[in-house]
Amino acid sequence: MRENTEDFYADRNMFRGSGEFMPTPDVAMSLRVITRAKSQKISEVAFRYAMGGRRKKVTAVHKGNVLRMTDGLFLQAFRQVASRYPEVKAEDRIVDSTAYDMVLHPEKFDVIVTTNMFGDILSDEAAAFGDTSWHPRSTLATALPWPRPSTGPHLTLQGKGYRTPPYPRYSPCPCSCPGSLRGRASGTWRR
Repeated sequence: MRENTEDFYADRNMFRGSGEFMPTPDVAMSLRVITRAKSQKISEVAFRYAMGGRRKKVTAVHKGNVLRMTDGLFLQAFRQVASRYPEVKAEDRIVDSTAYDMVLHPEKFDVIVTTNMFGDILSDEAAAFGDTSWHPRSTLATALPWPRPSTGPHLTLQGKGYRTPPYPRYSPCPCSCPGSLRGRASGTWRR
């Protein structure tokens, strides 16, 4: 699950104007916005999903070793929410090792919760191992989540003779969409 209203995305992290700017012709900068409220909200959704789906673990994915303030705040909020769900194991992992393990050891994950940019990248990675038209990604609104179509480079392979891998598909990025939409056997989305 990803919080998709904040982070480095310049079109949504400012009240007015863009979060990207160039102070000189040779320097470009981008602002990252992470709030406690939004981090708590997405963490709460992840833990509720884990409880409702009988999941045993929620993993917060971050880059707190480099983005100490913004991902530090995300992790504080995550841990605060996790303390209210003692029956669900809470862990945090650096995004680099998470991306690696999603490919080689996806069984290590139950529910992943992260910030916008990391969630965008990891959901596209997960889609590479699942159905190329839908994968477990959703947009969380106030009351109802809805599945979103896949985006990313894998869509350019459709109709060109490529197919998904022959091994059983497993997706480490469950979202909170209704169970009837979720493919039971493969863990991938079906239309």
